[in-house]
Amino acid sequence: MPVSLPNGSVAAIIIFVVSGGIAAGIFHDQSIKAIYSSFDSQISGLHSQVSALQEQTKFTLAHGTVSRVGATPVDIFFDGQDGSGLSSGAALNSAAGYQYQYQLFLKSGTTYGVRIDYQSGIFGGTNSCAGVPVVFTPSGADETQNFQC
Repeated sequence: MPVSLPNGSVAAIIIFVVSGGIAAGIFHDQSIKAIYSSFDSQISGLHSQVSALQEQTKFTLAHGTVSRVGATPVDIFFDGQDGSGLSSGAALNSAAGYQYQYQLFLKSGTTYGVRIDYQSGIFGGTNSCAGVPVVFTPSGADETQNFQC
């Protein structure tokens, strides 16, 4: 059995559907604008976090060999121009051709004066000498520098 609607009812249904679609579009537009606004604030926050990370102190893994002709290197000292000081023991490494090696983290961009403590003979006392090169300024994440005196 066919259903018939008066012309006024059809017009009312069409107006209702169209106005509902317009309302949904306006609501959707406002929600998209809110999302983009949220993204803008998040991106701004990320930029400030990146700036803070870039300003943090960075360190370099410094390593290499230490040598003194006729003596045994014991320690290597790095005296920073900013008053900081660090040291590393000189360890004999048979895998590296029986060379004495050091390894430590130093503040990148800081200039260090280098001293080497060594022992002469089996019963000799500990003496010090300036490392060659005398100063060292590490940079990057990993740097090899050999010292002697």
